[in-house]
Amino acid sequence: MNTNTGKYILIVESGATKANWVLLSSSDCIFNEQSPGLNPYFLSDDEMENQFRFIKSKLPESPHFIYFYGTGCGAENQKVRVSKILGLVFNPFTPPVVDTDIIAAARSIGKGKNGLVGILGTGSNACLVKNGHIVAMAGGFGFILGDEGSGASLGLTLLRCWLNQEMPAEIQSLVKEELHLKKEEIFQAVYKNPFPSRYLAQFAPFFFKHKEHWWIKEVVKQQFNLFVKRYFMGLIKENQDLKVYFIGSVAYFFETIIAEVLLENKLSLGGIVKDPMAGLIQFHLKD
Repeated sequence: MNTNTGKYILIVESGATKANWVLLSSSDCIFNEQSPGLNPYFLSDDEMENQFRFIKSKLPESPHFIYFYGTGCGAENQKVRVSKILGLVFNPFTPPVVDTDIIAAARSIGKGKNGLVGILGTGSNACLVKNGHIVAMAGGFGFILGDEGSGASLGLTLLRCWLNQEMPAEIQSLVKEELHLKKEEIFQAVYKNPFPSRYLAQFAPFFFKHKEHWWIKEVVKQQFNLFVKRYFMGLIKENQDLKVYFIGSVAYFFETIIAEVLLENKLSLGGIVKDPMAGLIQFHLKD
């Protein structure tokens, strides 16, 4: 039974690069908007409040309940901080519920399901879901300490190989022709500018464009293998027969290579979706 009948529910699903906003009535989506990603570790209170107020100005109705799922929202202090600012701006019936993007991914595969869930977008992380509940998590360390298989990690690999001249001549030529890289701009973007993971992830389409090249395929496959071995293998232990679900643009565009890597690791693919919002809508409408 849906206890939110007659009320408006605002769902926010935010990665490092973009955030999706949806306003639901009791049975319908009446508003859909996209904004830049909202990672509280990289935004001040004022910056978050300004982004929230901008979205509020576009809403057709005021939300009664808010569910915010975002990267960088794993720590309790960040959950409290984001919830407080959302509450200040939107003034819902109850305090906004704030949780991590991996919770969104787990909920999006459907209630009561068992499986391994991986996020492969700008960043990456993973969890083990049993009967619709997360029982263990892995990864989510950011592009400096982890994020294997993500867009940011692919971009970082590309830049490292370019700087060290460790790529084949034909790929070096394509990089020069299409990306116009400059050392000083790389250093500025990675070490000085805000949102370095977004900068790095912008190079992921280069990998997709040239995915048939042996070197590109090798790099992408190596990244996915690292993700599977470091995160999935630590989660499954004796539960090797679990289905694997992926969420995120990188997973979506490299489905063929992911399927190959899973097969080599004796894992079974349950499905891949570009973003979890459709599943989240179903989850909350049935709540």
